[in-house]
Amino acid sequence: MFIARPLADRLVRAALLAGAMSLSLFVSGCHQSPSPPATTASISSAPTTGRLTAPGLARQALADLIAAAGTTHALRVEFTADTATLTVVVGNSTQAWRWQDGTVQAAATDIAYVGQTIFDPQDFALDDLGDLFARAAAQSGSAKGQRLDLAEYSNHQIFASVTTTPESHPVFFWWDGSLVAALDFTTTAGLTCGLAELTAGRSEVMAVGLDQASGGLYAIYRDTNGQIVRGLRMPRLPVHQSAWTATTTDTGFDPALIDPAALTAVAQQLPELTGRSVSRFGFTIEQRPPALRPVVYFSVGGQEIRTTLAGHVVS
Repeated sequence: MFIARPLADRLVRAALLAGAMSLSLFVSGCHQSPSPPATTASISSAPTTGRLTAPGLARQALADLIAAAGTTHALRVEFTADTATLTVVVGNSTQAWRWQDGTVQAAATDIAYVGQTIFDPQDFALDDLGDLFARAAAQSGSAKGQRLDLAEYSNHQIFASVTTTPESHPVFFWWDGSLVAALDFTTTAGLTCGLAELTAGRSEVMAVGLDQASGGLYAIYRDTNGQIVRGLRMPRLPVHQSAWTATTTDTGFDPALIDPAALTAVAQQLPELTGRSVSRFGFTIEQRPPALRPVVYFSVGGQEIRTTLAGHVVS
């Protein structure tokens, strides 16, 4: 039996291998809704025929699948250019329905329901599957064997992801059809967006940092259950949350105190401050006892540079 785990468990490895605004809000440019299609096909009760990449047909195929399933309680939806599969929860069991060539039939499934987030797939921007595929290909560099999956990714969040065969890096979309942005955390704009996504709705974190090895931006904080977790935003992936088992005595601080422009200004000075060429760096922002305010610890190789949040070097 296959237990349907969050998409992150299946896609993070693939992506790793492939390669001065308020932080409480998504910054302009981080999450921009796409323009609506020039024309939107009307939904009719007639059987859906044709390739699902034509405007309106993927949504109609979904309507056909929901009608057959008798419920919108979805665990996963999968689309190719010619097929669609809906997996739903009925009671505590799962059922699957497959659309192909205008016909809907029950399908076998080995996906088990073990408490994953259930969602209504009608809430997602599926009016133009061809447009989603085209934008995914522009970002991944491949359009071969494209498949769109709609499922839980991490921490009860639902994302659409497009993968290819042969495998390229996955491309993610928000519920409204906007791309999850590819971010460069060595720039002010990239840091601003990444921090906004990591700390949205949070007034306290124990640490924020840029991992020198992976290039991922992370934050350590307590979740709604009071458990300490680590949120990780890789350059091409949505935030993935996991349990944090390391102990910490750090004092929490408000992430709104962090100034991305100050961080990138220090980063630009690292060659001069360290006396070496800098191709990669990391940093950690923590308030370690007995400090009264957070300190930024930049790391370049084995060398450490400490600064204030305003970017003033202290050691």
